[in-house]
Amino acid sequence: MDLSNLGHFLIEYRYPALFLASLIEGPFVAFFAGTLASAGYFNIYILAVFFFARDLLFDAGYYMVGYFGSATKPVRKLLTKVGVSEAHLHDIRKVWENHAFRSMFLGKISYGIAPAFIVTAGTIRMSLRKFFQYGALVALIQYWGLLFIGYFFGNSLGGNLSKFLENLQYVLGIGGLLITAYYIFSWYIRGKFLDRETDIEIDNEMIAATASPTKISFIVPTLNEGTVLEPMLTSIRTLTKVPYEIIVSDGGSKDGTLEIAHRLANKVVENTSGKRQNIAIGRNEGAKVAEGEFLVFMDADVFIANMNAFFSRALAYFHAHPECAGYVVYLEVLQEHRTFADAFFHGMYNRWLYFMNNILHSPLSQGEFQMMPAKFYTQTGGYNETIAASEDMEIFMRLAKLGTIHVDTQLRAAHTGRRAHKIGWIKMLSLWTVNGIMVKARGRSVSKEWTPIR
Repeated sequence: MDLSNLGHFLIEYRYPALFLASLIEGPFVAFFAGTLASAGYFNIYILAVFFFARDLLFDAGYYMVGYFGSATKPVRKLLTKVGVSEAHLHDIRKVWENHAFRSMFLGKISYGIAPAFIVTAGTIRMSLRKFFQYGALVALIQYWGLLFIGYFFGNSLGGNLSKFLENLQYVLGIGGLLITAYYIFSWYIRGKFLDRETDIEIDNEMIAATASPTKISFIVPTLNEGTVLEPMLTSIRTLTKVPYEIIVSDGGSKDGTLEIAHRLANKVVENTSGKRQNIAIGRNEGAKVAEGEFLVFMDADVFIANMNAFFSRALAYFHAHPECAGYVVYLEVLQEHRTFADAFFHGMYNRWLYFMNNILHSPLSQGEFQMMPAKFYTQTGGYNETIAASEDMEIFMRLAKLGTIHVDTQLRAAHTGRRAHKIGWIKMLSLWTVNGIMVKARGRSVSKEWTPIR
């Protein structure tokens, strides 16, 4: 088929081609169809009706799947994409009833989970009138918005096919940037949406979690931490709502660390071998004497502002998600030590941590604070003692094979920032990156030693 015949074919069958393309990808096709409509290739009004009807038909189909097939295995598997189990349906019903438009909007905009969430509307037998009322409104906002953005984008480039072809690189480049921005936004909304559902689950589970309290073992590896250990352990001891034990695992301190540990901790594990141990060994030695159902590994310079609220929420999440194998929170530097660089780099890293774990499900972690069920820790065999750096990320790579990893964006753990202040953020980020890549690729770190900074 020569180019003239191909062009004739595309003009003759443009609407059937549009229909087939829209079955695969809606937003992307709507944007570029709007762009081509500015050149007369499509009728913009026909497009507006088509995409509106298409979206409502898809919604109706998903609703019917949930309504008639909620008990089937394929539908249950689909619902797991948004974390919905039989136990959550009552809460989902309340969300749809109390926040129908917001739920419809966030669910449909959220990348990759819209079908699963629309299915839940049928599963809970949501009112058809409400369902189509809000579904139609969201379809108008989403697809008519994309169509008219594409239409005005095409007009800005001259509004005819010959000019599009002359400036094809700009059309594809700018169009690609706009579509990329849309999908980044939809990924962001997806994360916020799933976080909101998590918050609802946590609120409902907090009572149950505190009614049947679970013991936590705090494991603090130390080496000459006399200047920070006492206030750190004192802050842990403000926890009153959850049974706990404090375990200090000391690597051979020569200052007042051991005296503080014996006074404030429940158990102290001392390194009497005379050999220097890395932090992985220290954590593992502490875990050997732990009796809690959950292990919390914290560096000696880490502080949590409200221990009761923090761990009530953390335990509630584990209660709602028994499959969770690893749990971390956002980090920040203590206010009295914080610099602009601390706020900037931690802000960037926290968002990267969230994106990798909660969105891409690619395990990433930092060692200042890590929480995990003791049963999953035991299954991994503990921290890899042959790794000097990024051992905290490496154990999360293994935990991710046993369950899920969650970053709670509502909680904060603060530390002194002493390493970044000593060697500089650029050097520290470089070390993190190089060691992290090597651990992921080869299972070993580049650094042979992670020098303590006090």
